[in-house]
Amino acid sequence: MQVESDPIREEKMQTAHNLNPIRKTYSLKVSMIGFDASEVEAIRILLYPFKIDYVSQSKESDLTISKGMSEPKDVECSKLILVPVLESDNLFGSQGNGVIVLPYDIVSACLEKLEKVMHHKISMTYNLSTRLPFDYNIVPSSIRSKLLSSNRGSLDSDLSRHLSIEAQRKKLVESFAELGLILERKHPPTFMITHDIDTEKGLERASSLKKIEDDFGISSTWFLVSSQYPISKEVARYLGEG
Repeated sequence: MQVESDPIREEKMQTAHNLNPIRKTYSLKVSMIGFDASEVEAIRILLYPFKIDYVSQSKESDLTISKGMSEPKDVECSKLILVPVLESDNLFGSQGNGVIVLPYDIVSACLEKLEKVMHHKISMTYNLSTRLPFDYNIVPSSIRSKLLSSNRGSLDSDLSRHLSIEAQRKKLVESFAELGLILERKHPPTFMITHDIDTEKGLERASSLKKIEDDFGISSTWFLVSSQYPISKEVARYLGEG
């Protein structure tokens, strides 16, 4: 059966298509100039969540990130982000002609925070606290809390250093957007929750916490130490639901 076309309907569909064009997704091509190997790695960490292809030639890139306050002579890319060595609050923002100047050296700031997070002393503290030859629950909780408090200056217990790296990332992403380049994430943001139930007392509280998570539609993973305390099938089944 032949269906007659509806000119009015076709016109409306065409208008809707024009107002909402199909967005083609692709990886942005980025080149870097003037950075050493550790600085390049820091930039890659900052841009890790996004679809980025790194190219060696600026003429092949959608955007070039360059170290210093002056535009490199050999840049053949129409969009450029300059990373200053010193503070440049008075110059921050668009300089016209597709050039953005960052307010400070976000690359060095990122490297500094990464070094503190992955410092060998912190790594040693972590290894000692996670590879004890005995069950750490033997140590009274008051003593454990005191030991953790004494390391608060070196351990990133409040995630402040990680949040600082997120601030550097946000500034870089905003610079891309200022140049008309919208970074697309590789994957949607995710959040994982896990629970280590080390004691029988903790297991008694687990069901109450599970109910709160269920009320908010949250799924989490529960780790139960079966050799340390009895686990009923009902509790294990309940924690495994959802």
